[in-house]
Amino acid sequence: FTNKVSGGGQPNAIIYVKNLPWATSDDDLVELFQTIGIVERAEVQYKANGRHRGAGVVQFGSQGDATTAIMRLQGYSYGGRPLHLNYARY
Repeated sequence: FTNKVSGGGQPNAIIYVKNLPWATSDDDLVELFQTIGIVERAEVQYKANGRHRGAGVVQFGSQGDATTAIMRLQGYSYGGRPLHLNYARY
């Protein structure tokens, strides 16, 4: 789900979130983004060595919820860091 994903994709139900605090967990992503809509899946990205990449992927129940998340949470300060959100590209 998180392998080989980046931002800048066409509008869809999956978003790519960058600039996450290092302590962010999968559950933290769900908690943050369920304020927007139904989160079907959310995972933090890790490097091959197991280190946190500071990024994650969130799949919503609809493209509309993904669009709303990008509009509402772009630049949102989460753990003291401004979030950068885009549609996911595989």
